Amino acid sequence: MQNESPKFILIVEDEPLIANHIELVLTQAGYTVCHKVRSAAEAIEALALQKPDLILLDVTIKGDTDGVELAHLINEKYHIPFIYLTSHFDESTVNRLKKTQPAGFVLKPFNEKELLTQISIALYPKAKEPNVSTLEKDHIFVKYNNQWIKIPFHNICFAKADDNYTLLHTPEKNYLVSYPLKKIEENLPIHQFFRIHKSFIINLQRIDSITDRNVIIKQHQIPIGRIYYDELMLKIHKM
Repeated sequence: MQNESPKFILIVEDEPLIANHIELVLTQAGYTVCHKVRSAAEAIEALALQKPDLILLDVTIKGDTDGVELAHLINEKYHIPFIYLTSHFDESTVNRLKKTQPAGFVLKPFNEKELLTQISIALYPKAKEPNVSTLEKDHIFVKYNNQWIKIPFHNICFAKADDNYTLLHTPEKNYLVSYPLKKIEENLPIHQFFRIHKSFIINLQRIDSITDRNVIIKQHQIPIGRIYYDELMLKIHKM
């Protein structure tokens, strides 16, 4: 495996023989196993010590929290891709796992080539991301031209969905960040930002004008979804 930099993988697997086998396969392929853990509690401790590039996650692990519940936490707090390891692949199980949007599935007992292929696919988007971002209470850090740039929320004019990414428009530059619009929306102050379309969230303080169909911000015409118009006008009148 040829990588520009080492890729760190966390293994969450409660069967020591399987975990050791996976570690051997990954090491021989050129990956680095940062931790091997057996439960959700141990996984959280490991994540606090080091953020891996990928997590291999057994569905049935020790403790009160199973792999699927841990996956929800990973999505909410850590935003790290993960691949499920499971010996159950019936329709009901698959439907439950799909809701957590994993990067892949590997059926146990696993085939080494299949495992490495799934890992390669899961890691590929990370190498291609235009930048990586972290959300904080009142700002977002965006990686741009090898620098981490702090963007206060109040400096964002509007945000536009771009598949699983979000394009942030500011007066200075536009930044493509590695979060879906819904995640951005959850972290923006609700008194200042408002979704006016399934693909757009605007900064109410940045509005230049409003028509029946569009909000104008810095010469950008942003469409207003029909279901959002009345609530938008209420918010404007309360400002």
